[in-house]
Amino acid sequence: MLFSRARFSAIFFVIFMLAGCAWLQFGAPENNSGASASAQNSDSTSGGDKDPTVASSAPRVYAFVNGQPLYYNMIEEAYRALEARAGADGTQPPPRQEFFQGYIDGTLLLQFANKNGLDKDPDYLEKLDELQRQLLVEHALEHSISQNLAATEAEIAQYHNDHPAEFETPQRIQVRHILVANREEAEAALARIRAGESFNTVAEEVSIHASRRLGGTLPPFARGTFNTAFEDAAFALKVGELSSVVRTDLGYHIIEKTAEIPAKRRTLDEAHSEIADRLLAQKKAAARDKFLEQLRSGARIELLATP
Repeated sequence: MLFSRARFSAIFFVIFMLAGCAWLQFGAPENNSGASASAQNSDSTSGGDKDPTVASSAPRVYAFVNGQPLYYNMIEEAYRALEARAGADGTQPPPRQEFFQGYIDGTLLLQFANKNGLDKDPDYLEKLDELQRQLLVEHALEHSISQNLAATEAEIAQYHNDHPAEFETPQRIQVRHILVANREEAEAALARIRAGESFNTVAEEVSIHASRRLGGTLPPFARGTFNTAFEDAAFALKVGELSSVVRTDLGYHIIEKTAEIPAKRRTLDEAHSEIADRLLAQKKAAARDKFLEQLRSGARIELLATP
């Protein structure tokens, strides 16, 4: 799966920050294929025993890329930082395997850039200057914020109590269904199921929906997920009940409800970490606004035009 531009940029930003731009500092690596092979040979000694002459504290190498070692702990630290940032932003980090592959791809790109002198390209230097300014602005804001902004237990509990809707999980149901192009096919499929054939078998044979590979099974869903006509028919069923033919904009369905999951409100313990992060973000935003207001009030700003 290809990364989106935003995800790709986020990964490499974190990698560069935590790695201290080590790849750029040291430039293109020398050909250490011999070292790579030696390291691999030392790991493949008889019985898998470690060489007693090698210090146990030596950094663990994740991979060699054209002889350049990539250290596991550096990549792991970068991934954990990205996880933390994603959690604070309410987004999902990429899978670990994709992230580690991205680290290798980044190394290849940096090796290519150094080899071809792209680090001296004027366009790159202009972008680098702009990035440095952005980072300095971010650092100034972070530096201005007190480190003692964590939400108290009372604040977390109060937020949970004051915002019940944010922690409500609505009722969900699970169904399996068959989708066909016309009513005649739907009636024929329904007759087969009522005659005793397996729903899964009929779905796999005649359904034109992607869920046919799973016997027509859909993941649990709440109201507002699918077509209204489909949901009205599905929610009206009892568990184990089979619908008649249901028409929607997609075609003709046969639906069987397989499960009901009642609405639930997450407890304070379940939502504790999420609330703490949210309140911390709010406190940081307020502290930044206050600091910027202080800077504005003490500065002489002359506006010569309107935006």
